[in-house]
Amino acid sequence: MKKTKLFTAALVSIVATASFTPLIDAEATTFKDVKPGTEQAEAIQSLVDRQIVSGYKDGTFKPNDPVTRSQVAKIIASFLKYDKKNLWDVGYNDVTKSNPNYEYITYLANIGVFDSDAKNFNPNKPLTRAQLAKIFTQAFELYYGVNTDFANPFKDVKTEEHEYYIKTLYAAGITTGKTQDTFGISDNVTRGNFAVFIKRLEAFLELSRVQFYAEDFNTKYIYAGIIKNESDVDSLIHPSSFAPVVEETSHLFYANKPGISYIYVGGFNEDYTKKPADVYKVVVEKKNGILYVTKTKLNRTYSAS
Repeated sequence: MKKTKLFTAALVSIVATASFTPLIDAEATTFKDVKPGTEQAEAIQSLVDRQIVSGYKDGTFKPNDPVTRSQVAKIIASFLKYDKKNLWDVGYNDVTKSNPNYEYITYLANIGVFDSDAKNFNPNKPLTRAQLAKIFTQAFELYYGVNTDFANPFKDVKTEEHEYYIKTLYAAGITTGKTQDTFGISDNVTRGNFAVFIKRLEAFLELSRVQFYAEDFNTKYIYAGIIKNESDVDSLIHPSSFAPVVEETSHLFYANKPGISYIYVGGFNEDYTKKPADVYKVVVEKKNGILYVTKTKLNRTYSAS
């Protein structure tokens, strides 16, 4: 079973934006405006290595420059493997079908990540930290596996909606705030910020979810589920509301509560003949308020009807 970073070279969204001029050589890059040895430097280098972001020809990364709503929409929608066949136009005045990011923005509006009732999307407007909290929480369903039953640590987070999304990011370890008691809800998300947020998001998702891909079974499609009567905690994990993703090429499970359960995962092709599924034991443990998942492949198969 492959273990990969969630954001791959296929998601070249920030690089693809014309306003960013990439370096001629992005390998093993040291940017003169990024302090070495920091979490931000590590996060930026990881994205550069995967060709998701790039620096500038003058040897800078410009970590304090903002990212736009349109750029972030493309990254998130690409990761979710959006289904462009079933999009319905939400009617943003400033995002027509000629916009290169129309499909990404429309998809996220279709699934509720963006407000489909708004008149404008403001694609070139910088994304705020509060907006990113909402996007991450809704797009990746971060409310599974975290406990937000604690006092709001940020004095500038005053509305109930902001508090919910920001506390979710905080509980998942994706944000620590700009200071101990300030989140900076209206501040723009910078290129450096965004790199760190992705690094922490990937770490959380990798530890708290179980994902399988059809290609791991040398098939075009995949099927998966929870084996009933194998455990008294069969609600331990469950498929995401957006997975299987497109044409059931991937299946994703989330942790619900501590315990042990068993899942089956197999593949099939166009003739719909299912190959015997592999069986995995899934253990979920709660540490520091976060549910962590480990899986072990068992020496048995499962035939699903």
